[in-house]
Amino acid sequence: MSDSRSARIMSRRSALSSLAAGGLGLAVASRTPVAFAQTRPVQPSVHPIVGTWLVRSVNGLGLATFTADGSVTQEGPASQSGPQGVVFTSSLVGRWESAGPRRAHYTALQLLSDGDGRVTGTRTFDSHPVVSPDGLSLLDNAPENAIVTRDASGQVVSVLGGNGGAPPMVGHRIGPDSGIFQAGPPATEVQGT
Repeated sequence: MSDSRSARIMSRRSALSSLAAGGLGLAVASRTPVAFAQTRPVQPSVHPIVGTWLVRSVNGLGLATFTADGSVTQEGPASQSGPQGVVFTSSLVGRWESAGPRRAHYTALQLLSDGDGRVTGTRTFDSHPVVSPDGLSLLDNAPENAIVTRDASGQVVSVLGGNGGAPPMVGHRIGPDSGIFQAGPPATEVQGT
């Protein structure tokens, strides 16, 4: 019985000391400034490509975000058909740079995997979107655009474009009240009254 009582006392002591140490750690952490938690506002004045876009490309609908620091991420369907059959795809991650007042050039990489989670290769997108004068849409139909698919060993499996053969990409800026998802009046309204 005394073993059980001393085990309970030790557990209480352990729990109390753990709580005290955790509280001290939390107090120190809350007083320490964290650089990555401080965000800068997005500055479209840097380049009109900066922002988030709903895009339609050869892979269907996707979302693309271009940041003021030159990073780009693009999200599309989780699985796609290609030269290696149907594969699961990661987000596209890459870098962009200005190629003119409304034109950008970006290169982004996507990982491909099979149903068992094994990496089967990569896909590299080299793209040159141009933002419309009003800044609300973009079009990418540059002849130098290319999509290069490689297998897991890095060998090129296919090249789409690079010679004018890449399909175009179109996009619309996403923002508050942008209305890009409204194809017509809401379904609750009665038409013709």
